[in-house]
Amino acid sequence: MGTSNYYKCGKCEETITASLIDITGMSSKVMAVKCNECKAIGDSTIEQHIDWNDETVILTPSCNECGSTNVVKWDKKCPKCEDKMSNIGIALLWD
Repeated sequence: MGTSNYYKCGKCEETITASLIDITGMSSKVMAVKCNECKAIGDSTIEQHIDWNDETVILTPSCNECGSTNVVKWDKKCPKCEDKMSNIGIALLWD
């Protein structure tokens, strides 16, 4: 089961939703990314299981906001002020 969490910046109060680590659900694996184009943070699907025969497609991480593939693994820093963000609880449980 996959889990996405709420993160909040103690400095500027920015709040986002993203995975704590690379998370695998029943049919996909996601990674929290930061977009170098629009600075958005969010989960990007990086693997998709397409059938029950263990066939997996590897996907290029991309931004959910602008679609750019110019993304990096999120370092838990605030997209606005670069301060470290704190995990403040579970936002979503998914398969």
